[in-house]
Amino acid sequence: MNKSTALAISSISGIVIFVAIILIFFGDQLQPEETSVNEPDTNSEVRVEPLSDNSETNQEKIDNETDQIYENGVYTSTGTYTSPAGSESIEVELSLNEDIISQVSITNLATNRVSIGYQEKFQEGISGRVVGKKLDEATVGKINGSSLTGDGFNEVVQSIQKEAKK
Repeated sequence: MNKSTALAISSISGIVIFVAIILIFFGDQLQPEETSVNEPDTNSEVRVEPLSDNSETNQEKIDNETDQIYENGVYTSTGTYTSPAGSESIEVELSLNEDIISQVSITNLATNRVSIGYQEKFQEGISGRVVGKKLDEATVGKINGSSLTGDGFNEVVQSIQKEAKK
């Protein structure tokens, strides 16, 4: 017997021993599990309920089942705040669609020159802060350096929440 044949026999013997050990320790796990075929249940019952005669349409049912808190629409209100120059006002128009602010516009009602400037800065930044948000999440603080105008805006949001409530 030459060396290569002896080496081959030795390798095969090692593999056979390895497989035998695996089968001894894990043989029961290698057996396929018995499976059973479930017969369909012929005793199943399907219930069909007739449509009710109430006057509420399917769309009305869907509308009533949503979590919408506020009526869709356009709302306008005026809010006030106190600046160093005194009392100032801001008019806000909000469009609501399914409780989401879809549009906002500000009318500058300030009388003081400095307050007018801050309201203009507020106008420039308010849309980016509230459009696309729920009305209940529309409370703002300082916008574009205007820290007090937000108080008037927040007053308007509270007023619109009361007005638009379903």
